[in-house]
Amino acid sequence: MRRDPSRKRDWCTITSNALDTCLGGFEDVNQNGFVDANESDPTLVDTDGDGLTDLEESPFTTLFPWNANSNGTGPNDSDDDHDLDGFTNREEIDA
Repeated sequence: MRRDPSRKRDWCTITSNALDTCLGGFEDVNQNGFVDANESDPTLVDTDGDGLTDLEESPFTTLFPWNANSNGTGPNDSDDDHDLDGFTNREEIDA
């Protein structure tokens, strides 16, 4: 996906109201105008399609908005229990 880097601020403001938040800090990290590996797509609410929004994943150091199975152990991030407390990540976020 190609974006105009010179309009990044306006573009994030527009999409933050409609879709994503642009608050996750993972949008176009290298400022090249493309959605690359390890970057979330600001046109999507859930870049990796794991059932957790990019905004829900961004506060957690073990969840990555661009990777549906952030720890590589099996279930997607929504159904996984990254801190091994017996509750899925979705259950914790919804609590």
